[in-house]
Amino acid sequence: MFVYNAAQIGRLEKPLSGLVLHIGEGGPNSQPSEAAWIGSAMIDNAVVPHITVYVSPSSLNTMRSVYYTKVGTHITVEPLLFNESELDAKAFLSLMAIGSSEGAPLYMQTILSILRELGERYTYQEFMIRLERKKQDLLPSQLTGLKQRMELLESFLEKKPSHGKKRQAAPVRFAAGQLTIVDLSDPFIDSGSACGFFEILTRLFVRANVNTGKVLVVDEAHKVTMFRIMTTL
Repeated sequence: MFVYNAAQIGRLEKPLSGLVLHIGEGGPNSQPSEAAWIGSAMIDNAVVPHITVYVSPSSLNTMRSVYYTKVGTHITVEPLLFNESELDAKAFLSLMAIGSSEGAPLYMQTILSILRELGERYTYQEFMIRLERKKQDLLPSQLTGLKQRMELLESFLEKKPSHGKKRQAAPVRFAAGQLTIVDLSDPFIDSGSACGFFEILTRLFVRANVNTGKVLVVDEAHKVTMFRIMTTL
């Protein structure tokens, strides 16, 4: 589906755009997503897709070592950093792992309340302004839970530009002839948080204009059910 000009494995009329979602154990003994080896085709004259792997910022050096050592330096390994423009209200709910207000902690209900107030006027900056105002109504124990969630979110956000510089546009993550792998193998990312990031990236992939067909692959697919079960507990 991705290797072009390789009659031995089939005929591809037009390079596709692919997204692979992967999660493993994390740490120096991590194994790369097997999809990364597509960029190492051993067929003469075959045109392989460009491979870009996005990983947790906190595990960037470890995962670069894993992929460069086991797959090769021909692939690109970058930290997964979201632009504020990519985080609409639904994306924010995914990152916060909020399904509904029923049974949710008070700080989660506060977040839902702010999002409802903003509605179509939602921007990340305006949300943060209103959240700061609401913090005074929360108990210390509730603030602790909120702080943990926000710290995780902020670790995946692009850094604010220095004074006088313009904020960069959202990155182009998907393109024809490119395979994008999101590998969230990281001992500090739980399955529920990983699921939230996968939801956001899947929506971005569906919306992306790549002028070709798309393929979405869930690597280690048997773990997805586990993710969904754990996020509903």
